[in-house]
Amino acid sequence: MKRFPLATIGGDREDVRRAARRLAAAGRVRWTQKGHPVDPSTARGDVEIAGT
Repeated sequence: MKRFPLATIGGDREDVRRAARRLAAAGRVRWTQKGHPVDPSTARGDVEIAGT
């Protein structure tokens, strides 16, 4: 899996997280922390966002 720190993506970090939450709601990505699934609406700190 390729990793892209949010600092390298550009734009506001919360904008990126908001877009990733929409993708998660559509079933296109999953959010994890330390390998465990997390709820995008309550996740805090660094998360991994991977395509499904």
